[in-house]
Amino acid sequence: RLVDIERVEALSGPQGTLYGSDAQAGTMRIITNKPVMGETSSVFDGEYRMNEEGDPSFRGSFVFNFPLKDNIALRMSLFNDKDGGYVDNIYGHTADQSFGEPWPQAGVAGGHGTLDNAEAVDDDVNFVRVKGGRVALKWEINDDWSASISSMHQETSQGAGNYYDIYRGDLNMVSFVDDWYKEDWQASSVNIEGDLGFAQLVAAVSYHEREGGGVWDITNYAHYWSHNYC
Repeated sequence: RLVDIERVEALSGPQGTLYGSDAQAGTMRIITNKPVMGETSSVFDGEYRMNEEGDPSFRGSFVFNFPLKDNIALRMSLFNDKDGGYVDNIYGHTADQSFGEPWPQAGVAGGHGTLDNAEAVDDDVNFVRVKGGRVALKWEINDDWSASISSMHQETSQGAGNYYDIYRGDLNMVSFVDDWYKEDWQASSVNIEGDLGFAQLVAAVSYHEREGGGVWDITNYAHYWSHNYC
């Protein structure tokens, strides 16, 4: 989620000298707003949307800049978004010809019968929630030297994907489990800039960590496979 952004730069490749071997085709630089010395300010931005076929959606962000001393300033941004779901997980069972699907399951001699999804039925299952924030501290040591530290964190949580089953009608699907995906990531950096007289020094150290995982339903496919090949 892009919040409190100063500018976005699109740099044509190759950019390997500054940004490594993965930047042969170019790179995108997203430049965030930095703490401002001697200024106290805040900005709030919000949005609310109704969805005729599902849950409402909203977006909200808050940015705060505060001077701790004449030469030290803190800047913080927070955000919380939701894209409301509009696809319903309706009652159904594993595939059979009565629903227009190509392989029989029910009533097959020696077959596997049918499974239903009664425990997973729910409305508006394809929602997405994103929340997080960023904090930055800048210290202007003197006219020639400055140091800054920043840290960003974001959490994403979503339900089923944006797809539906053409055999169940518009915006309907049949899933036998509660599909979900979650992702957390954080990035921290320390930057030091200074004038050496004969050159400008820019030293940067950063750390990035990303974790994610989820569950997606393939019951119908597994049932079809076991019926035909097991």
